[in-house]
Amino acid sequence: MRSWLAALEESFPYTRSGTESAQAVFGDFYKWLNFQARDVVFDPVRDVLRQHIVETMPVAAGEVVL
Repeated sequence: MRSWLAALEESFPYTRSGTESAQAVFGDFYKWLNFQARDVVFDPVRDVLRQHIVETMPVAAGEVVL
């Protein structure tokens, strides 16, 4: 899953403006996990995406990721 997330991130057309969020990069997958798939059965998937975001994207102190 981490390789798939990395491939999504690498293929995202960054504008270098610094305004691209994890939601923009991971699109519907992020939105689905964050807003629709609230069942705890999806927590492990959320955890993998959260860890990937924290390790590969700028995240401000105190920012909630998923």
